[in-house]
Amino acid sequence: MGAGPAYALFVPAGLPHAHLAHTRSVIATVLLVDAPSTLTETGEPTLVFLTELARHVVPALVDHHRDGTERPALHAVLVQELASRGPTPRSCLRLPEPRDPRLVALAETLRQDPADPRGLAQHARALATSQRTLSRLMATELGLSFPRWRAMLRLVAALDDLAAGRSVSETAHRCGFTSTSAFIALFRSVLHVTPGRYQRHLTDDEA
Repeated sequence: MGAGPAYALFVPAGLPHAHLAHTRSVIATVLLVDAPSTLTETGEPTLVFLTELARHVVPALVDHHRDGTERPALHAVLVQELASRGPTPRSCLRLPEPRDPRLVALAETLRQDPADPRGLAQHARALATSQRTLSRLMATELGLSFPRWRAMLRLVAALDDLAAGRSVSETAHRCGFTSTSAFIALFRSVLHVTPGRYQRHLTDDEA
């Protein structure tokens, strides 16, 4: 499950997990002693959009040079902010992570450049394997065809662009969709909201 700079990833207590950064990143880990029920009820990892206030609270919580007496108050503010937001629509995009090194390399390529226009055969040649082998691995490990997997990866990248304030049309172009209307149609079919309304919702929460 991918989490961009505008999001927090909530992991329930006792759940084994690992993280992988695809670019230079700063990762802040906060232990929530009393996590809101909206995040714990599923028992699964959940993505939450971070309000501007929450984005300021998290660095303060992990700053070991600050007065420790401030932490309970900061912790309470963060819990309140997370509870008010609840899970983000991005939580619907729980793409399985590949294990085979060839698929891992392909996933990294597509995350670095979602608009990469190459087809599966071209990617297979670049990875010194066959198109049939990649198709079989995707069916086995991901349960998705290449076009569908790539579309979902592009959708994840699009959420980050929208959160960064890019327009719907610019986001569609940057993420490799054939047209703005095709992007809107896929976004709505998966997340049950248009990208414009999703972006306005984020803006309203920042106001």
